[in-house]
Amino acid sequence: MGPPADPDILAIVESVVAEIKAAEDAKANDDKGTDTKDDDSKGSHSSGGSKSSGAKDGSSSGGSKSSGGSKGSGGTKGGGSSGGSSGGSSGGSSGGSSGGGSKDDDFKPWTKTKVYAADTGAFCSGLNNARNDNGRPDFASCGQSSSLMAHAKEMAQADSVWHSGSDNIVGGGKSIPALVSKFMASSGHRAQILGSFDTEYATVGCYWREDSGQTDADSDPYVFKTVYCAGAFTH
Repeated sequence: MGPPADPDILAIVESVVAEIKAAEDAKANDDKGTDTKDDDSKGSHSSGGSKSSGAKDGSSSGGSKSSGGSKGSGGTKGGGSSGGSSGGSSGGSSGGSSGGGSKDDDFKPWTKTKVYAADTGAFCSGLNNARNDNGRPDFASCGQSSSLMAHAKEMAQADSVWHSGSDNIVGGGKSIPALVSKFMASSGHRAQILGSFDTEYATVGCYWREDSGQTDADSDPYVFKTVYCAGAFTH
């Protein structure tokens, strides 16, 4: 059995062993910390780090490469599409509207005139009623005359009245009753219609004139009608 160990030497040995163990523990901790950093690095790559955002997600998420790059930003292509759509839509719309023209641009004023035979029987009835209202009998006969029809047509075409030489009364009005009233309001025409003989005869002729037209796009078409009549009385 050897001599007892020197306490100082034992303390030195224990100190060295402790330092060695501490060094090994420190190294183990360093290795463990390095593994954790590597794991974090992998996690960063897969969770949308700068590389992923820039390369894969740039076009949709607006990463630095996408937003700054000419292709990803869509500055030329996107703008052209938007401009084309806007230009096409507004250009087509305005062009169509302009090209089609407005209602006022296409409108042309128009007029039309036509003449046609009126009901001479209604005129005879009106004359007989006027006579009856003044104590006079009906005309012994009242009928249409070809010569007076021709004269009435001429007056309707000219939109004017004049005597033909074979008539006693001529005139124009908005309707046959209105024309008879006009005749009866004139002393000269009234005397001719009422007469002074017990038996009197009448021949007549009547024609309508119809004027229609439209002056502008904002107004409704108009229609004006005038009836022209001539009458001759004998006894």
